[in-house]
Amino acid sequence: MNSNVNVMIYPYKKDYSELVYYYTEVLNQTIVLISGSYYEEIGPNINMFQNFSQGLENSETVIFTYSSLEEIDYNNIESAVCGKKKIIVSNKIYNFLPTSLSRYVSKTFGYNLSNYKEDPFANLFRMNIPIIGISGMGSNAEKTLTQIELSRFFESCGYKVCNIASKEYASLIGMNPLPSYLFENQNSVEEKVIGLNRYIYSICQHENYDVIVITVPGGIIPLNPFSYGDIGVMNFIFSNALRFDINILNIYAQKTNKKFINEIKKICMWKYAYTMPRIIMTHTGYYINSDDKKEIYIKESESQIENLYEEIQGENRLTKFYKNSRKDIQKMGRSIIRELQENLG
Repeated sequence: MNSNVNVMIYPYKKDYSELVYYYTEVLNQTIVLISGSYYEEIGPNINMFQNFSQGLENSETVIFTYSSLEEIDYNNIESAVCGKKKIIVSNKIYNFLPTSLSRYVSKTFGYNLSNYKEDPFANLFRMNIPIIGISGMGSNAEKTLTQIELSRFFESCGYKVCNIASKEYASLIGMNPLPSYLFENQNSVEEKVIGLNRYIYSICQHENYDVIVITVPGGIIPLNPFSYGDIGVMNFIFSNALRFDINILNIYAQKTNKKFINEIKKICMWKYAYTMPRIIMTHTGYYINSDDKKEIYIKESESQIENLYEEIQGENRLTKFYKNSRKDIQKMGRSIIRELQENLG
């Protein structure tokens, strides 16, 4: 895409914040959102419009984020077709569209649709490339944001990076998507472990990569006492399929202490064999709504993050990351390079 292309993301969802970041900060493109879309940071590369029609008129490309048949608004897609816009949809939604609309779709995205192939030799292949794994306390922990900036730093140092992202839209940010069978119920945990191992191994055979950076879906432990959800199944699968040479854990921006940091390090080590994880305090705060008991994710101010970080900054392997603190990620990147060089040496 050219730098002057306006891209509308519709409807905007919290899970797409890292796509907005990638287009505005990395590609220097303009993102179009509709009023009422909750995006935490409005800047010069983000344009807000009152309704879909206005946004469409001011866009060249539309990324439709519909995730189910019930959510699709065919009239909006038809309007984009009539306006001769470049249309991008997920693989799943593409299959729901009639031919009269699907024929105009320029690009699709989604998890890799390769099927799991039963392997009579249930051994795991060892990667001969250092692997950096990025996990999160829970959802919306900005793992992909960390991945984007960390990989940009490695590339600026001359390293060839293999990026494998947990987001469904990984291909839209220049990264490899995960295989779809990881999220399907017909495969056992053992099959997912072996399948993931083979999938990553096959990707690395095609290019001469220096390092693999991969984000793990979900969180490491259940967080909401009112809704027993993510128990860390994906981290279990990834930690058995791959051996991470460097472990990074993203935590929320909330008041904490060194005892808490030490406890989550122990969880990472004993539950997933993530040894000596580096901790990143992100700019997302985690709260539970007092009414419906559901999770709320709020972007905290930079001053708030600095204050929270100040209380525990003496903790080893801890850093912070928000838009204006890229130097902290770069510092972490340098320490990772040193550690990998020492281990290889």
